[in-house]
Amino acid sequence: MFAPDIVIFNQVTHYLVEYPKNECDVRKLVVASGTCNDVPFEATAINDPDFSTKLDLFRGDGGRFSKLEFQSVQRRIKMAKPMEIFDRRGDLDAKGYEFFYGQMCEKYFGEKVYLRVTFNRKDEAKNLGAEWDSAVKKWFCFSSSPDLRRIEEYFCRDES
Repeated sequence: MFAPDIVIFNQVTHYLVEYPKNECDVRKLVVASGTCNDVPFEATAINDPDFSTKLDLFRGDGGRFSKLEFQSVQRRIKMAKPMEIFDRRGDLDAKGYEFFYGQMCEKYFGEKVYLRVTFNRKDEAKNLGAEWDSAVKKWFCFSSSPDLRRIEEYFCRDES
């Protein structure tokens, strides 16, 4: 018999920010923490008015959740009642999804180490495990990545 995934939230916070798109004026940014099958996690999500949810899930032990566990957390976040709500509409200094996602990545994976990668070597960088940061338009690897040493054998750090 199939055992359901057990998701328990410790904290669910909604941040309401302006989102002038598709006749909707608000987007919910969700930051949550809890456990899934007794494994601690933190999550950042965008819960749009059309009820689609983009979720990034950070497992406390550094591992990965199964697809079913991920979907269970995602489903629960869609329906979760917030414990706190911060209305940031009209706040020019409001932090967006990228801010919360960046904080979680730094906490779980370390700082981004930017690399000097020419356009003609981008596929090589990707195959070695580097990722593209579209905000700053540079390739990077997280400082805690086991691939960092190998990547640095091929590409120099971009200190600029």
